[in-house]
Amino acid sequence: MGSIVLESKKNSFMFIMVVFAVLLNPLEAFGGDWPNWRGPDYNGISKEKDFNLKFPESGANILWQKSIGTGFSSISVSGGRVYTTGNSGTKETKNNEDNKDTIYCLDAETGKEIWTYSFLAALDPVRYDGGPNATPTVDGDRVYCFAREGGIFCFDAASGDIIWQKNIINDFGLKPITYGYSSSPVIFKEMVLLNGGAHGFAFDKNNGKLLWKTSEESKDGYSTPVFLDIGKEKLILIFTGDALRCINLKDGKQHWEYPWETRHDLNVADPIISDDTVFISSGYGTGCALLKFDNSKVDLVWKNKEIRNHFNSSVLLDGYIYGFDEKTLKCLKLSDGSVAWSEKGLGKGSLMMADNKLIILSDDGLLVIANATSEKFDKISEAKILDGRCWTVPVLSGGKVYARNAKGDLVCVDMSSSK
Repeated sequence: MGSIVLESKKNSFMFIMVVFAVLLNPLEAFGGDWPNWRGPDYNGISKEKDFNLKFPESGANILWQKSIGTGFSSISVSGGRVYTTGNSGTKETKNNEDNKDTIYCLDAETGKEIWTYSFLAALDPVRYDGGPNATPTVDGDRVYCFAREGGIFCFDAASGDIIWQKNIINDFGLKPITYGYSSSPVIFKEMVLLNGGAHGFAFDKNNGKLLWKTSEESKDGYSTPVFLDIGKEKLILIFTGDALRCINLKDGKQHWEYPWETRHDLNVADPIISDDTVFISSGYGTGCALLKFDNSKVDLVWKNKEIRNHFNSSVLLDGYIYGFDEKTLKCLKLSDGSVAWSEKGLGKGSLMMADNKLIILSDDGLLVIANATSEKFDKISEAKILDGRCWTVPVLSGGKVYARNAKGDLVCVDMSSSK
């Protein structure tokens, strides 16, 4: 009897500790933070499992919404805080010299501003809405941001104080690119890496000291660097405006390149690594390819036009690629490029994945949950959460989905399983 009482007290204590942990850090309890573009594993897949798959009949439960300004920056979530960016300009004020980019730090539960930092920046709506494109990166107690006009900022994550800043145009002589710099910062040990110049820049993440840079004469890309391992060596892939390049992290020297030309030099979607192969895709009629690589060379496995990622990256699961072929959602077999299924009606949407589920945002603001299966498009539920143009990928973190539209309406949707 005494052992039963002791066990009961132990269980009660454990329950209290679990509840306390949830209250102290709800994001950790639900499955972790999403501290950077494409998540902690840089692949668009969350390890989160405890989220609701169906919306109530009344529609999505929107906990809060916030106006953050024009742009396409996605959302990073870390330590109960949300980080993103937007521009104060609109179609009516696009040429206003007083337009500003603002970096926001918001409370993840309420949307309340914790700190902001603003600086003069043109809206620059070149054949689209304009505004910032890159997503902030949280690394420990610091936040790194890359502005479309070349500014690089390192902030104290708690206070928003600037620790250091650079500008690759002003400091290193690069030229502005058509749609503005879009690479989200990537952290490797003591380095912060960016897609700019011929095949990237590397800075000391602590003080902003330049570690290496590449040629200024280039066709800059819009994607974010992606890590890969060859043997014991850690390398990085940079998708530039005219090629995929494999770069040594230590000194920025190129191992190999695969030419990949696209109209307007718009290689935007991130490469996807699978063992010793890499999937790449671009829009404007270019298509996609699977490449096989080693330390010194790269070869084509197959190439077709079945998936043409205009700007949003695809996701890989169990040998199948899920992504948008312009305005059609498709599932593609990675090994041979054959189409498993396709689904129209979501426009130029975006997606991420969690617990073998696709979390999709259509380009007109419909949030869709579907099973990630190669057999068919298997929708579970959907709810309208935004209006206007929605080209930015949604983010699931802590039982909540964060999503935005081009004009800067940011919403937080409660997807916790308790609802």
